[in-house]
Amino acid sequence: MKHQLKALGYKIILLDFEEIFMNIQMVDGIIVKATIDTEKFMPKLMNLNVPVITIGRHNLSYGAHMLRVDDYLSGQTGVNHLLSRGYQNLVILTYPHGHVPGFDDRLNGASEALQQNGKLTTVITGDMTETFGYDTVVNLVQNNQLPQALFCLNDISAIGALKACKDLNISIPDKLAVLGVDDMPTVSELLSLSTIRHPINELAEAAAKLMIKSIESDGQRIEPVEEVFPTELMVRRTS
Repeated sequence: MKHQLKALGYKIILLDFEEIFMNIQMVDGIIVKATIDTEKFMPKLMNLNVPVITIGRHNLSYGAHMLRVDDYLSGQTGVNHLLSRGYQNLVILTYPHGHVPGFDDRLNGASEALQQNGKLTTVITGDMTETFGYDTVVNLVQNNQLPQALFCLNDISAIGALKACKDLNISIPDKLAVLGVDDMPTVSELLSLSTIRHPINELAEAAAKLMIKSIESDGQRIEPVEEVFPTELMVRRTS
């Protein structure tokens, strides 16, 4: 994204929302990650008369361009993979409901896949940090509730879970399988983490192209675009 915009004379600047409103004269377009925190600013952003692109889905569209992955399919794919490997007792790690719409979609997809296989959905919610993933494994072990598999709906919490397994001498995947979502560049592959790859580079390239098109439309409004990108199961050593 950065290189494409730079080649056409545009710069990327990172601003929080208050800084955007204070420096709007410097801004030709806005790209925002969709979370519950950013959603409350969307109506105000849409009144700034500059193109707005969201990476991910807000609960409401607000008329912004939206580029997202198929989070629902990510959830389904993850559960089906773990079940196909023989892991029948699964626990899902995710944000509290409503915090990030994309994570709600992932959980809904996972729950649907579990239901189709006659299984209940067991969920542990938290801030989806590395510490949360680590502490979750520790707590499960202490309460003698360690499942056969953890489906962490992002790689960061999965990495924390892997570190806890190392510290507690829990064999992966024999005693606990761990699956993430994202495929963080380099990190996830180095750790040999099984995960659902989200096409970060393709999203960035599409956002850059759409932003340039929107900015250089000679004042003509472009109808809101929604583009959904596929995900890919990356099977490595943790599942």
